Amino acid sequence: MLLVDAKTMQEMDRHTIEAVGIPGIVLMENAGRGCTDVLLKEFGSIVHDGCLVVAGPGNNGGDGFVIARYLEQRQCKVNIICLCNLEKFRGDALANLNICQNLKIKIHECPDEETLNKRQAIFDSSAVIVDAIFGTGLSREIRGHYATAVSMINSSSAKVLSVDIASGLSSDTGIYSEPL
Repeated sequence: MLLVDAKTMQEMDRHTIEAVGIPGIVLMENAGRGCTDVLLKEFGSIVHDGCLVVAGPGNNGGDGFVIARYLEQRQCKVNIICLCNLEKFRGDALANLNICQNLKIKIHECPDEETLNKRQAIFDSSAVIVDAIFGTGLSREIRGHYATAVSMINSSSAKVLSVDIASGLSSDTGIYSEPL
């Protein structure tokens, strides 16, 4: 397994898109399909009992939308919690959000602490949670309702799969930053 820091990962993504010519949406699709395969292999039938995808505002959230779609296609009970207003999504992440909306996957818009706290029952009832909040590019401490979401994931009894890296874990240092 190759481990790289955030800058190297960004350079690898840029090279793959620009020099190799693989569009970003294809990379997102491959990441989502790969994560879904891991979910089903590692957690088996409990994935069908209820899966929550917690999506951040960027491409990591877009990967989460792809995962939600693949799980929905496999007749899994899926909920998505978006930690921002849906209007903030752009590009490939927006395209995959639109697909989830077209498939009528349950999407809960939680752009603040108040709306997120009202969704505690979804965290509690999920057998599996997908952490698609932040990827390898995060370079700051997690605050506000993002920190609350990470705490809700960490305190849940659900199995957790993180896309790219656990939100709050630095891809540069390997040090976990406690949510503030």
